[in-house]
Amino acid sequence: MNAQIREVIFLRKKLQMTGSDLSKIIDPPIPLPSIRDWERGAKTPPAYVLAFILKELRHIELLIEQLKEGDLSNATLANFKLKGESLRQCLLTECTFRNIDFSMTDFSDSQILSCNFYNCKFKQCLLNRCDLAGTSFKECDLTKASLTGAHYTTETFTECHLENVIGEVANR
Repeated sequence: MNAQIREVIFLRKKLQMTGSDLSKIIDPPIPLPSIRDWERGAKTPPAYVLAFILKELRHIELLIEQLKEGDLSNATLANFKLKGESLRQCLLTECTFRNIDFSMTDFSDSQILSCNFYNCKFKQCLLNRCDLAGTSFKECDLTKASLTGAHYTTETFTECHLENVIGEVANR
């Protein structure tokens, strides 16, 4: 197994991505059996595919670091887990998030402005006192999330699971 494949495996695990998540990192998706073959050393991917995957993983790693530092704008992130993180008082502007698991993450006192969340999980997430101006949640799971004191409009949540949400949205 070469060093680049070892780095792909390391970054995939660091980013809490499954093999299935990794398969979707490029378009068209890489067949999951191919990824499994690469990771166990049975086959070697073409160099250009491996280089592109590493470039994408490093880019995701950088964006996640910026997110954890509390300031991210004009970014698109998809298909990974960021569970249980403390992202209090962060500033997110004009970002798009798809298929991300933010469960049990604390976004309290953050400004999440003009962002779009598609099919993301926010189970038991804290969004207390957040400014969600212009932000939309579509097909997201906010089960047991807390939105106490958050600023948003009724149009913010479309086709979302809002069971046992703490805050005004629970009544809508």
